[in-house]
Amino acid sequence: MKRIFFILFILIFSCFCSHKTEQLTLSPPPQTQEKRESHILSDEEKIIMRAEELFKEGVTEIEKGHLLKARNLFDSAVDAFLTSPISLNDSPSLKKAYEELLKKIHEMEMKSISEGDGFVEQKTEISFIDELENIETFPLPPEKAKELMEKVKAEMEGRIFSIPVVINEKVLSFIELFKGERREKFERALINSGKFLGKIKEIFREEGLPEDLAYLPLIESEFKVKAKSRANAKGIWQFVDRTGKLYSLDYNWWLDEKYDFVKSTRAAAKHLKDLYNKYNDWYLALAAYNAGAGKIDRAISKTGKADFWEIAKTRHIKTETKNYVPAFLASLIIAKNPSQHGFEVEPAPELQWEVIRIPSPTDLRIIAECAETSVQEIQELNPELRRLTTPGNVSYYDLRIPREKAEIFRQNFAKIPEEKRVFWRWHIVQKGETLSSIGKKYGVAVHILKEVNSLRSNRIKPDMRLLIPSRKDIGSTTERIIHVVRKGETLYRIALKYNTSVEKIKEWNY
Repeated sequence: MKRIFFILFILIFSCFCSHKTEQLTLSPPPQTQEKRESHILSDEEKIIMRAEELFKEGVTEIEKGHLLKARNLFDSAVDAFLTSPISLNDSPSLKKAYEELLKKIHEMEMKSISEGDGFVEQKTEISFIDELENIETFPLPPEKAKELMEKVKAEMEGRIFSIPVVINEKVLSFIELFKGERREKFERALINSGKFLGKIKEIFREEGLPEDLAYLPLIESEFKVKAKSRANAKGIWQFVDRTGKLYSLDYNWWLDEKYDFVKSTRAAAKHLKDLYNKYNDWYLALAAYNAGAGKIDRAISKTGKADFWEIAKTRHIKTETKNYVPAFLASLIIAKNPSQHGFEVEPAPELQWEVIRIPSPTDLRIIAECAETSVQEIQELNPELRRLTTPGNVSYYDLRIPREKAEIFRQNFAKIPEEKRVFWRWHIVQKGETLSSIGKKYGVAVHILKEVNSLRSNRIKPDMRLLIPSRKDIGSTTERIIHVVRKGETLYRIALKYNTSVEKIKEWNY
């Protein structure tokens, strides 16, 4: 078969900016007044209208994050012109509409791809733990305190708790706070808890920990998987980087396992167990979980009393820690019997998933499409992923897929060639190149290149493959590439492959 070579000077570019719905306005062929009045469409108009319909459907799919469906629809829109009985060369208006379509599709796909290729991080949420420092509780009026004390004790009668539960004025004040001023937020926390409590209790049983501690995220994060505090504590268990590292929670450019609700729960169980073994007292262990063991040790040393309630009367621990234990006890009392305290809530269904090994780095939008679900659902099950892809620094990744979608995912994913599963730019290191020169070429800082590619030093060797993340401020550079045209390929698809436009290819080859 005769080979046709295109010499392409590829303009490398990308952007971070999010796309808005693109309105395609294709230029129809000139019409006479009679045609407009009779509403009889010409063959050219029908082709243009059909292409416009397919393009709009593609835009809708892209907005849903369905890249594959969008591509198929965009291809069909292009085919509406290419397979029509009217030659583009014989119809200037049809040719103009076709070129407008190619330009719009290219812009839309490049913007969409750059969002994933740009590795934008998932958004975080405000952590409840930050509010504990500023919460002021006041003693209840004697009569009300007595009434509430009797009511709570009666409600707890016959109930089994796996940790000691003290009821005092501070605990009662937090019960009133959760039922009153913070009612709406506490309700949301109770609802969110349904997603995770089953798995947390299972892990705590395996680790030999009291199951009641599974309710601790009510005051740590309100069971929000992307919770982040001012102190940079993250996830439902609010681990900071140092403690997370101590308990083997990985953190790099691609992922942050402090957000992984399974791995962080295992780490929290081990951490709580270590603290209990140190103090032999759950209240001191909880206080140390919040403040750090060093601060609790100093408070005990200065007061001479290894009793949480005693050191809470002093200035040796901060307000947040003083509030932490009674707030947890209050939340536990309510959570064990919400309706008794006026909370008529239906917990969210427990998350159900199947772990499937993904053999190559893959865009989460492709994964969601193959699973016939949303990107948001994939991210909810895998909140540790910092980017819109599975990690690119490992040969495989174990990903949680909604259980009811696992089989359809396997079927659909098997049909996607590896090279179409992610949209990244790779750079092959040439002799004499350095990270600095490569960074300047693509407009990416050296420390980003090192982090993305898991490099410990600045040393690189020829023929190494480096992943280049997209940046909106990448400078224009050119690189000569020879592409061998294969049967069935179009200029549009070749342009998309090399992040350029049909117009540029024509300019470079004619």
